[in-house]
Amino acid sequence: MTLQAQPQGLAPPKATVDPTKLNVIYLSWKLPEISNGEILRFILTRDGIELYRGLDIQFSDDTNIMPFRSYTYILSACTVAGCVTSEKITIATTQAPPEDMLPPKLVVINDTTIQAYWTPPAKPNGMIQLYTFLIFGANQSRAYNTTGLSITLTDLQPYSKYSTKIQVCNDIGCTWSTDVTIQTPEGQPAGLDPPDILVASSTSVDIFWSPPDKPNGEILFYGLIRSDQTKQDRIYMGKGDNFHMSDYWLSPGATYQYFLIMGNSIGNISSGSSAVTMPYRLPSNIPPPKNVTVLSATEIYVEWNYFSSSEGFIDQYRVLLNPGRPDQIIIGVGLNLSKKVTGLTPFTTYDVRVQGCLQDQPLGCGSSPGRVVQTYEAPPYGLAGPHVESVASNIVDISWEPPKFPNGIITQYLVYYKTPGSQIELLINRVDGETFQVRHAGPELKPFFEYEYKVVGGNSKGDVSSSWTRVRTLEAPPTGLPQPVVTVTGAFSINLQWQHPAQPNGIITKYTFVYKIVERDPTVPMVNLSLSVIGNTTNTSISGLRPYADYQLQLQALNRAGSTTTSWVNFKTNESSPSGLGLFDIEKIDTGTSAILRWGAPVHPNGIITTYRIYEGDSSVAVFQGLNQQFELRRLQPYTDYTVQLEACTTAGCTRSVLQTFRSAEIPPSDQSSPLIGEVTSNKVTLTWTRPGNANGLITMYEVLRKSNPRIQKRSLSDPVVIYRTMDTATSSYQYTDTNLQPFTEYQYSIRAVNTQGSTQSPWQTAFTQQAPPDGVDPPIVTYLDSNVNALNIKWIAPLKPNGIIQSYQLQRNGSVLFSFSPLDKKEFNDTGLTAYTWYNYTITVCSGGGCTTSEPTLFRTKESAPLSVSPPTVVAINSTAIRVTWTIPQITNGEISIYQLKMDGIIVFKGLQLLYVLGNLLPYHEYSFRLVACTKGGCVESGQVVGITEDDSPQGMLPPALRIMTATSIEVSWLPPEFPNGIITSYDVRRDGRLIYTQSIGSTGSLSTTYTDYNLNPGTKYSYVVTARNRKGSTESPPSLAMTFSSSPSGLDPPTLYPLTATSIQAIWQTPGSPNGVIKNYTLYRDGEMVYAGGPEQLSYIVPGLQFWTSYSFRVQACTDRGCQLSTPASARTLEAIPEGQRSPQLRALADQNGAHTGILVTWESPQKPNGIVKTYEVYRRQLIKEGIGVSYGPTKLVYNGSQLQYTDQSNELQPFTDYQYSVTSVNSVGKLASLWETVQTKQASPAAVLPPIVMETTLSTISVTITPPAVPNGVVYNYNVLVNGTVVSVEVLKI
Repeated sequence: MTLQAQPQGLAPPKATVDPTKLNVIYLSWKLPEISNGEILRFILTRDGIELYRGLDIQFSDDTNIMPFRSYTYILSACTVAGCVTSEKITIATTQAPPEDMLPPKLVVINDTTIQAYWTPPAKPNGMIQLYTFLIFGANQSRAYNTTGLSITLTDLQPYSKYSTKIQVCNDIGCTWSTDVTIQTPEGQPAGLDPPDILVASSTSVDIFWSPPDKPNGEILFYGLIRSDQTKQDRIYMGKGDNFHMSDYWLSPGATYQYFLIMGNSIGNISSGSSAVTMPYRLPSNIPPPKNVTVLSATEIYVEWNYFSSSEGFIDQYRVLLNPGRPDQIIIGVGLNLSKKVTGLTPFTTYDVRVQGCLQDQPLGCGSSPGRVVQTYEAPPYGLAGPHVESVASNIVDISWEPPKFPNGIITQYLVYYKTPGSQIELLINRVDGETFQVRHAGPELKPFFEYEYKVVGGNSKGDVSSSWTRVRTLEAPPTGLPQPVVTVTGAFSINLQWQHPAQPNGIITKYTFVYKIVERDPTVPMVNLSLSVIGNTTNTSISGLRPYADYQLQLQALNRAGSTTTSWVNFKTNESSPSGLGLFDIEKIDTGTSAILRWGAPVHPNGIITTYRIYEGDSSVAVFQGLNQQFELRRLQPYTDYTVQLEACTTAGCTRSVLQTFRSAEIPPSDQSSPLIGEVTSNKVTLTWTRPGNANGLITMYEVLRKSNPRIQKRSLSDPVVIYRTMDTATSSYQYTDTNLQPFTEYQYSIRAVNTQGSTQSPWQTAFTQQAPPDGVDPPIVTYLDSNVNALNIKWIAPLKPNGIIQSYQLQRNGSVLFSFSPLDKKEFNDTGLTAYTWYNYTITVCSGGGCTTSEPTLFRTKESAPLSVSPPTVVAINSTAIRVTWTIPQITNGEISIYQLKMDGIIVFKGLQLLYVLGNLLPYHEYSFRLVACTKGGCVESGQVVGITEDDSPQGMLPPALRIMTATSIEVSWLPPEFPNGIITSYDVRRDGRLIYTQSIGSTGSLSTTYTDYNLNPGTKYSYVVTARNRKGSTESPPSLAMTFSSSPSGLDPPTLYPLTATSIQAIWQTPGSPNGVIKNYTLYRDGEMVYAGGPEQLSYIVPGLQFWTSYSFRVQACTDRGCQLSTPASARTLEAIPEGQRSPQLRALADQNGAHTGILVTWESPQKPNGIVKTYEVYRRQLIKEGIGVSYGPTKLVYNGSQLQYTDQSNELQPFTDYQYSVTSVNSVGKLASLWETVQTKQASPAAVLPPIVMETTLSTISVTITPPAVPNGVVYNYNVLVNGTVVSVEVLKI
C-alpha cells in the first residue's frame, strides 16, 4: 500500500442563518473529493481563531456572534501526511434593534436657536434608516425626522428649559437615548401692553400696568414715561411688583401720553402709548358708595347717594369695578342711584367706585374712593387630568395642577384609581387643598400592569372631577424560571432547551446562559462565559466548548427591571484531538554538534495522551516516538539551522505543533585577512576588507584599529586604538575612510571580526599621508616705531603645524606683497613712508611642500597730527538779539577732531564737537567778530576772522509828547526821539484821540521834524495825543498827553441802540454826543414821546419794562450841558415773541362725492387772536370719538397736518364712513404752541361692506325662504335690503332678519 498524502479538493463549509436567532451561525461541510488517506480531523476557524477540531461535519457557532456583522470561515481536513485548506466563505448575521444610543450634545446658538449633534449608536445592529429628534418644553413638543447627525432648532422660547432625546431606527426596530436638558439664554422681552390710565382729578391720574406676555428673562426694571407736546419725563423707575402709581401736578386741558419701558439683561422694550387729555373741570370729593352688597358668586348690588358738583351739572353716573386694571368693568347707569352688577367672577375681589360725569364734558368724570368686596364661592371647574408617573413596579406618583377656575378655596382633593374597562373606582387618598402630589404604593399594584387615575377637587360649594389618566407600572424581575435541559452533542457543543418564567413581570428581553469549566486545581479561578438570545426563544446550542471538560451551566431570564437565575446544571464534553501544543525547549551543546529537546504536555490534551512523535525537516519518519518528554538530537553542524516538529495523540486523534527552527551553537571566528589600502591624501586613508575565512557564527561587529608615527619627529608607533566600529555585518565586503588625519604621518591598520563567542584580528597594514599647507599661522604683530607717525614695526612667528617642510614667508600690506623671506631670515620688518592717522592691513603667508596658508589680517592705524587747515565759520543773523554760527570739518583732519573752540571778539564762547552754535542776548543792530579753532590729539589750528551784525529791532523808550495850547481851537505837539532807536528811525505818527492826524517820513536830508501844531479843534473839549516812532522792524508808542478847551451846547448825539430782551422788555444803550462841547450833566430817554428815564452822565443804558408781547416801540435820547441840550433822532424796536393766545377750535365739514358717499373732512381755522409772534406752522390733530353704552372713549391721537395754510382736507384711508372724529388745531411760533379745544364731526355714510350671502332656510316648488345677516361693516344706517335672484332684484316686504 502506498503512503498517505495530503487530502485534495476540500470545498468550503456551507453557512446558514436563522432570522429568529441573531447570535447563531449554522455550518456544515463534506469530505474532501480525494482523501489520500484516513481523515483524522476537521479544523474550523473563524477570522483566524480556531472554533472546532474533530470529525463532525456540522457545527453551530454562537460564540460572541453579534447582529449585522460579517464573519469569515475556513475549513481544514487533515491526514497523517498533512492538511488541506478550503477557500474562505463570508456570511453576515441578520439585523437587530440598535443599542447604546448616547443622548445628543446641545450647543446654544442664541436665545431662540440651539444646535444638536449626536453620534451613531455604538451597536447599530443593522443599517440605520432614520433618526427622530424629540424636544419638549415651554408648553410645546416637537419631533424632527432626519438621516443626518445634527439639526438646528429655531423659534424656541428664550429663557426656557427644554428636554431632548434622540431615537435611532433600523429596519428591525428603534431605540431611544436618555434625556438631556438645556436652558436657552435670556432674550429680548416682548408683549408689553400700554398702561391703563384713570383720571383722578383735573391735575392727577392713576396709572396701572401688567408684566409683559414674554419677559424672556429676569425683569430688571420698569420705567414709566410721560410725554406732552413739548417734552418727555420719566416719572417712575423701579422693580416693584405693585404695577401702579399716581401722577400729580398735571395741567388741565393738556394732553399727555404714557408708555412703559422694561428691561432684562439682554435689552429693553417699549409699550404702545396711552393718551389722556386732562379735563378742565370734573366733580371732586365724590363720596364712596353707601351700600355694596354681594348677592351671589357672580352678582353684587351697588347703591349711592345723590351728589352734585360746583363744576357743573352731573348728567350721568357710572359704576367702576377694578378701574385701571386689566379686568376693569365700567357700567353707565344714567341718573339711577343703584345698580345690580352681574356676570362677575366667583370668589374675586373687586374695588367698587362710583363715577359722576359733567354734562358736555367728555373727560369731566370724577370718581369716588373705592369699597372692596369679594364675590361668593362657586363650584370649581377646569380641573385637568393628573400627571401620573410609575416609579417602581408597585409605586405610582400622582401630581396635578389646581383647577383653572377654583372659584373659591379648594379644601380637599380625592384621588381615585381603577383598572382599564372597570367601573369600580377605588379611593386611595384624601388630601388638603394645598397638596398637589400623592404616592400610590402597595401590594394591590401588580408589576407591568395598566391602571387609570383621576382627581376630584372641591371647595365649600361643590366638586370638579378630572379626566382619567392611564399609566403602566414598571417591570419587576421575573420569577418561576425552571432549569434548562442540556444535551451534549460532541466534543465542542451542547444543545439547550428551556421554558419561559411562570411570572415574567414584564417583557423578557433576553435569556443569558452562564457556563464555566470546573477546574480540578482549586488555585485556578473559574471564568464564567455567557451566551444571550432574544426573549422569545426557548432553544439554542453552544459550541466552542473545551473537549473532555467538566462544565456547570445556569439560565438567567432578564427584563428591564432585573433577572432570575436557575441553579447550576453539570455536564461533560467528549474527547477530541489535543490542542495548545507548545514549542520545544531547546538546550544547545557548546560544541555545536548536538542539542537536547524538551517539551511539555498540551495545554488542552482534550483526553488521555497515548504517544509523542518528533519529526526532523520534511521527513515523514519520526526520529523519536514514546511518552518521554526529552530527546537529544545528535550529528549537527555548528551554527546551522534545523527544523523540528512535535506530534501528540489521543484516542480521538493527533495534533502536530507548528514547525520550529533552531540553530546549533556558535564558536569564535578565524582567518581574518588584512585590509587593503585605497586612496591616500594628506588627511584621509580609505580601507577595504572582507569577511573572515571561518565566521563560525553570526558576525556581530567589525572594528578598525589604528597606530600612528609622525615622520618629522621620528617617534615610535603609538598604541592601537579602535577608530571605527560597525554592526552592519550582512554584506561580504566593507569600506571605511579614516579622515581628520595628520599630514606627513605614518599609520598602520588592522581589522577585528567579532561574534557572540569571541573575535579574530588581521595582520597590520601600513599607509603614509601626504604633505599639506601649514596650519596655525598667527597674524603678524604690528607696533609703533618710536614717535614716528609715518612708520610701523611688523613681526611674525613660525606656524604651529608646518604639515611639511617650510619653504618661504611673504609679508603683504593692504593685499600687496611687500617682501618675501626664507625660513632662515629674521621674522621682522620696519614699514616706513606711511600716512598719519591711516588704517593699514598686514598679513603673512607661509608656504610648505603641500601649499601655502595666509594668516588672518592685522589692522593698525598710524598716529594722529594737527589738522592741515581750518576754514572760517559762517555767520548768519537770526534776529535782533541772536546770531547762528556754523562751520565744517577740516578737509584733512590728520586724526579725530577732539574739540572745536569758537571765539567772539577774542573771547571763547563755545567748546565742543557740534558744528553749529547760536549766540543770544546780543544787542540789536550791533557788529561782532568770530574765529574757529579745531583740535586733534596731535595739535590745534585757528581759522581766519569773520564779522556778523544782528538785525535791527523795534524802537523802545518813547516819552510822552509835550502839549502847549496855542488858541481855543489849536494845540502845539512836540516830542523827543526814542531812548533806544534799535535801528534807523524812518517816520513819526501823531494821533489825537486815537485818530491819525499827522505823519512824517525820512527824506533825502536824513532828518525828521519833532513838532506839529493841531488846528480846528472844538472848544471845551479834552483831547489826548500819542506819538509813534518807527524803524524798519517796528514801532513804539509814547504814553498819552492830555489838554482841554472851553465848553458850549452839545452836538452830534446819535439815536439810542435798542436790544429786545424779553417779550415785555427792551434795553436802550446810547453814546455820548459826538461834540459834547462841555461837561454832560444828564440824559433823558423817551418812549413814543413819553419820558421813561432821566439820570446823570455816568449811566448810558436803561432796561424799559412792562411792554406788550411782539409790539414795536420808538425811543429817543436827550443830552444836556450847562450851556444847553440836544435830542436825538428816533430808533424803533419790537419786543420778543411769546406763546400764542386765543386759538379757536377749527370749523369742520364732512365731504361727500356726487352720490353723497364719504370722501373726507375739510378742516378750516383762523389765526390765533394774539399770535404774539410769527406763526410758522399749524398742527392739526385727529382722534376717533367712540360712543359706548357705558360712556365715551377716544382712539389714539394722530398728527394729520403740519404746515402754514389755514385749511386742510383730510382724505386719509384711516377715516371710516359714518364715524365720529374730533380735530384740534395747534398754532406754533418760535416760542411755543397753543392747542385749541376739540371739535367733533361725523363722516358721511358709505356703501355697506362685508355683506354675507343670504342663508337659505326653506325651499318649496315656488318659494325660497332666506335669512339676511346684517353687514359686518354697515358704514351708516341700513334702511333697505334687496334680494337678488339670478341677478334680478326681487321686492320683499317682509324680511326675516
